[in-house]
Amino acid sequence: MVGLFPSVQYIYGKTKDPFSVYHYTQGQVAVSRFLRNVVAGKGPSNPHLERDELKRDESIPDPLYDTLICQAGAYSIIHLFLHDYDDAKILSLCSGFPFNVQTEHEMWSNNKRAIADYVPQGKDLKLVWQLDPPKTDRIIKMYEPLRDLATEETISYWFDGRDRKFYVLNIASKNIPQFQEGVRNLPDSLTPKPTTPTSERWTFCADENQQCNFSGTKRVRYGANDVYNYGIFTDGVLCANSTFGDPISFVGKQCDYADISAPPVTPTPRLRRRSR
Repeated sequence: MVGLFPSVQYIYGKTKDPFSVYHYTQGQVAVSRFLRNVVAGKGPSNPHLERDELKRDESIPDPLYDTLICQAGAYSIIHLFLHDYDDAKILSLCSGFPFNVQTEHEMWSNNKRAIADYVPQGKDLKLVWQLDPPKTDRIIKMYEPLRDLATEETISYWFDGRDRKFYVLNIASKNIPQFQEGVRNLPDSLTPKPTTPTSERWTFCADENQQCNFSGTKRVRYGANDVYNYGIFTDGVLCANSTFGDPISFVGKQCDYADISAPPVTPTPRLRRRSR
């Protein structure tokens, strides 16, 4: 009890300091608890205080999968919660740091390195990203060529009046070597955002899963946050993934149309009449 009062004084002082309070925020504790349960094999569940929660739960058998995580926050706290499960390996997907302090290029480079360096242990592999559009959308989209080697799911928990979502790729143990080779062959830099001609003037026509109506033939774009798929359509089109594919995941999208610029007409040369 002798050290209790000074400890309370210290923590109180730190939480009054705007530059230190983030170390004590309950949001970071919540995401750490949630991800610790995923890693331990308890499955996703709403985070709550547990007995000896910083220690490995020996009553639960090891899960049949390994987990690599790329989280948005939870700086040092998540390392405490995952220490007994090999936090360095688990958090290597973003090089041990939250991705909100990394550029997209750094995040992608860390992803590629962690997956290439992963040593299969005869278990399945679970890759987890905390969703934070549009940054995570561009990273996740890079894995599209390898989706046939994995299954996708979204997991979430509710905290502080918000639904926190995570995107998960599950790779079966038999597919891990092929998946790793596929990741090694992916571009080292992120695909540049599509650009559109400056002369095009776009007109909004529909939200996602609605009909985009127009007359004649138009150029139509589908997406959000400056990430689009394009097509040429006549007399309207359904504004949906089934038509355009999904340019950006877990974000509400819309359709806009623009006139198609006519190519320049090359005049047909006329033959001169020879004067008589």
